[in-house]
Amino acid sequence: MSWMDCLESGNVRRGSQDKNLAKARLNMAKNKLRDARILLKNKGSIANVFTLYYDAFLETAHAIAAINGFKIYNHECITYFLKEFINESDIGSLFEECRKLRNKINYYGETLEDAVGKRLIQKITNAIKRMQQHINLEEDS
Repeated sequence: MSWMDCLESGNVRRGSQDKNLAKARLNMAKNKLRDARILLKNKGSIANVFTLYYDAFLETAHAIAAINGFKIYNHECITYFLKEFINESDIGSLFEECRKLRNKINYYGETLEDAVGKRLIQKITNAIKRMQQHINLEEDS
């Protein structure tokens, strides 16, 4: 699959730029990161913390999509958006790795080792910071 396949299949809809939606999604990402940090500090399940970080990663990607006038209807197409539309191949690959792991945790009850979870959480944190360069919520753009 590719970004073009996502567009042609209807898994992505092209519309107009929606900065209000982007702001809302970024706020949701911020809240999920805050909750994940609290859970981590209180020695909560690393799988639950990881899932919150993944959700924040997803919300950030959806915000960038909204800024660019896209509505993406599945997580797999987020991977191609990151890799091919905003040209962040390594972030897209990380998202895909995390997407698959999150699905295994949520749908198949897979456990997550602390070291793996903490490594991925750090990578997600760094990816979200890098993704900030693709976010422009100024009124004149």
